[in-house]
Amino acid sequence: MYFVADAGEDYLDELYECLEGFDKYLWENRDSEGDGCLESWCKYDTGEDNAVRYKNAPDAWSAEFPPEGLSIVPMASLDVMSYSYSSRYTLSRIAYLKGKEKIGDEWAKLAGGVRAKIREYLWDAKAHICFDRDKHHRKQKIITHNTLRAMYWGSIDKDMASKFVNDHLLNEKEFWT
Repeated sequence: MYFVADAGEDYLDELYECLEGFDKYLWENRDSEGDGCLESWCKYDTGEDNAVRYKNAPDAWSAEFPPEGLSIVPMASLDVMSYSYSSRYTLSRIAYLKGKEKIGDEWAKLAGGVRAKIREYLWDAKAHICFDRDKHHRKQKIITHNTLRAMYWGSIDKDMASKFVNDHLLNEKEFWT
């Protein structure tokens, strides 16, 4: 939007402040186990209203701590990790645009760390797809469109995206039913 709308420095400053605050919130609040993987606490966190994979998770959750006593959540989340990756990547781009190379490099490194954690913890190298993990760290082996969304956010690399597209998106038994 900055380029399309010729929005100016004020737009970049406001966007930077917003994304920096959002990313800070995520890492201060949504990694309740401190394992480096952000969590989804309710169905509305990812816009998957009525998603059966969330089982007995609440639709909405506004507290600053995860719900307790539920079967799946807090769930290590590809979507929430992707929100952070995208924020950090965009923060790096804004810093570079403003001539702040060192800060841009720092944000790029942090974004790369999120992407690496996604590959390490949520990517299934045999199935060629990302799976969220439930509160017991078990993979939620339900094939969903979430890896496609991760491609949109840029949080998975080209190799992962190609494998997902070839094995799943182009698989007539999965996505072309």
